[in-house]
Amino acid sequence: MKKLIYLLLTLCLGSVIACNDDKEETLDLSATTVTLEASGEPQKVEVFTDNPQWRIVASKNSWITTDRDSCYVIVGAEPNPTKSERTERVIVVSRKTPGFLMVTQKASMRAIGDPYPDATHPIGIVYKVTHGGEHGLIMSLDMFEGEWGVPDVLEKVQSETDGKNNTLSVIHNHKDAPDFAEKYPIFHWIYNTKNSNNPDGEWYLPSYQELQELYFAATGCKQLAGTHNITWRNQFDAMVKAVGGTPFVYDNNMHLWASSEMTAQNAYQVLFKTNEKSMPYTSKTTKRWVRAIRAF
Repeated sequence: MKKLIYLLLTLCLGSVIACNDDKEETLDLSATTVTLEASGEPQKVEVFTDNPQWRIVASKNSWITTDRDSCYVIVGAEPNPTKSERTERVIVVSRKTPGFLMVTQKASMRAIGDPYPDATHPIGIVYKVTHGGEHGLIMSLDMFEGEWGVPDVLEKVQSETDGKNNTLSVIHNHKDAPDFAEKYPIFHWIYNTKNSNNPDGEWYLPSYQELQELYFAATGCKQLAGTHNITWRNQFDAMVKAVGGTPFVYDNNMHLWASSEMTAQNAYQVLFKTNEKSMPYTSKTTKRWVRAIRAF
């Protein structure tokens, strides 16, 4: 009798499981399309499903950013650096049923490589855009070669992110010295040539991080000493030359100074050459190239 009861219970349980497996799954999204601003601020899309284990699938190489917040998909994006809309698909996956979300990001007002403020009266080339192209950074059309400064003197400009404060600090410390141009030639160039002797001018030497961003923008790389995207690099150089600017030369001589000190003896540098590793710093008395940058 006990065996018969166990057999009946097993059959009933199997029947219940089979019914649950056959139950039609539901997955719906509160929206199937999302339009993001060029700046990429995130938006929420609600997910309706009976499966709490749903997940988000997006390309790892995509410009889209995704996250989950309870029953919501949060979709954002990196700032669009181009003047063209772009579209990508995000998939929400449950047990069996997928949900598709098409994400469109608006074009930027300005793009990397654009002359600033325009092609008629350019003072620089855009290399970074933020806030949908309303703001960003530009690099100067010209370059200068010289020593960073005096060795064994710590200028206390060791920020790797704030190039403007680094630059203005050195200028304010030495602008009235008769040997300013001789001892701190690259900072004197910023002060005298780029900012017309205004100690609080807009042009400055990039910090180590800002210089890396310039390297990425010019070469199409995403890491230092990486393989340059030659097509991207050639297009960037062509836009620089089109408005009378001096393009980079991608050989062993194209080390650029950052305004960031490492020690009293050394300052940071970046080599603008493909697949070539270099020391991230060198003696302040070494001659290196510099390119001024400024915000807009």
